[in-house]
Amino acid sequence: SQPQVCIGPWAFDIPRQQLHMPGQAPLALTRAECRLLQALLSQPGRLLSREDLTAALPLRERATDSRAVDLLVSRLRQKLHALDPYQPLIQTVRGRGYRLDLSTIDTQTT
Repeated sequence: SQPQVCIGPWAFDIPRQQLHMPGQAPLALTRAECRLLQALLSQPGRLLSREDLTAALPLRERATDSRAVDLLVSRLRQKLHALDPYQPLIQTVRGRGYRLDLSTIDTQTT
């Protein structure tokens, strides 16, 4: 696993659990948000079920509440939106799960 992933103009610093965008203060992610983003980034464009995403979370975040992943995705979306409101990256596939859509931006790992 790489320490930093570039997502278009953003840099996702995995060890520091932060998202950076040029000219902006870094956004801190919780451990669970970091793990969720890593899971989505590991398979961009692929539909991941709630179960897939739950398995990627830290044990203490694996609540029995089936909506825990939905709430976590919502929080992560809010943080991504704060960085760039014009780039919705996480898509919901109703009743099936979530996918990371990187089709409109260039990505690279450093």
